[in-house]
Amino acid sequence: AQRSARGVRYWKQELEKFPADPLAFTGRRPENPRYRTYSLRSPALRLTVLELARELAVGPSSVILAAAAPLLARQSESPNCGVVLAASHRYDAASMEYPGTLVQGVPTALDVTGPSLRDLITRSHRTSMLSALAGHCHPEELAETLRARFGEEATQARLACVVNLNL
Repeated sequence: AQRSARGVRYWKQELEKFPADPLAFTGRRPENPRYRTYSLRSPALRLTVLELARELAVGPSSVILAAAAPLLARQSESPNCGVVLAASHRYDAASMEYPGTLVQGVPTALDVTGPSLRDLITRSHRTSMLSALAGHCHPEELAETLRARFGEEATQARLACVVNLNL
């Protein structure tokens, strides 16, 4: 219960950095097909991402996140990039015995201001790791927190972009 309460406090703190209505209708109708798949296969990009990750002692996903965050922040006209990261979580003693992975989204507000991409990569990595550690909470308490911040519709996932990194 204490762990979940800490997680809820973290969620509230991070969600205050998100726009007041992140799920608002943009005025555009969904495209058809609704979900498109794009892929980029570039040996140069792969080598660059892996080298930056090695040099800065972070994961490749932190490099990609840091590169994408300023573009997403500009799109939302915000100094922060609000993202929901997938983190593995166990909620209680019973779930500790489950086989496989339990995943919960964790809100993370990334500050995209800074002197360089390297700085942003390091900060994005630190922020996302802290989010994964701090964001553990019971799903019912999470739903209450989301409804309190964004209204009844907030518990319905509306993903605009999903990145599956395969380097």
